[in-house]
Amino acid sequence: RDPDPVIRSNVAMGLRMHGQYGLEPSPEPDVVRARLEAEYADSEERYLRAKEFLPAGSITEVRFEDLRADPIGTLRAIYRDLELPWSTQAEGRFRVYLESVRDYTPATKETRDTAARP
Repeated sequence: RDPDPVIRSNVAMGLRMHGQYGLEPSPEPDVVRARLEAEYADSEERYLRAKEFLPAGSITEVRFEDLRADPIGTLRAIYRDLELPWSTQAEGRFRVYLESVRDYTPATKETRDTAARP
């Protein structure tokens, strides 16, 4: 997944959480963003190094765009890559979940600003 929306979302969440639960003043958004960018880069680097040591069949990679476009097909591919049994029961549960989030839309700056108004 493109890291920018992930980082943007995590900055917003971090600031909201700190504002609600933090005992000190919230850090500036740029400070939070820099920290999250560093953590994201570190996680990516660790993953890229570690995956070379994992045995075949124990890892698979999925593009976020593919998961969004075809969740069932992508889940089938994940199960196939990891050599996991696929069942109609599991597929039914996946479909129930997907139907429950069918109308979900990610928050945007505009929807967050609207929700924050009294």
